[in-house]
Amino acid sequence: MLNLETRISDVSPKPIAELNVAKRYIAQAVPLGDGGRQFRAIWAAPGQVPNFVYEGDDPEIFLTAEDAEAKARKVLFEALNTRRPARQAYVPNQPGLRRAVKFLKMTGEEFAVAQTEADLTDAEIAFAWGTTPDRVVRWKSGADAVPFAMHWVLPLLKNDKNYEFVLDVAEQKTVEK
Repeated sequence: MLNLETRISDVSPKPIAELNVAKRYIAQAVPLGDGGRQFRAIWAAPGQVPNFVYEGDDPEIFLTAEDAEAKARKVLFEALNTRRPARQAYVPNQPGLRRAVKFLKMTGEEFAVAQTEADLTDAEIAFAWGTTPDRVVRWKSGADAVPFAMHWVLPLLKNDKNYEFVLDVAEQKTVEK
């Protein structure tokens, strides 16, 4: 099995850590280091790090540049037309490398348990988060998605010092209507 660094260097003239965020839409074929007989497809929307088209866990390989570019266009089109486009995150232990991932959000039940453990009211969470208590109730009921950051925000707010800091910041950044 090829290691990740070898696979990336076969495709990219720059190390993956040096790749920049796309400033435009990208859907293109990239020749492998075999004299242009095989290609990989890359795609990105503005603001994303270009990503390969994958077949399973490995970047898909194409015999023609036209096939690779067509597949990159198809993947970009699908990503732009899904309800929730693929999000990208850093791959642990691979500085600079990004892959499409799915963030696992808390369920309403998990949020309610974490809220109880943090000993916070709906109003306290709402004020700290900059939302309304009704929205916090909708998170708990499952009517609205719980923000991903609640995985770490609620445990941090268990600490009185952190809680006071958050309240101070929220008060400074809140104005009367």
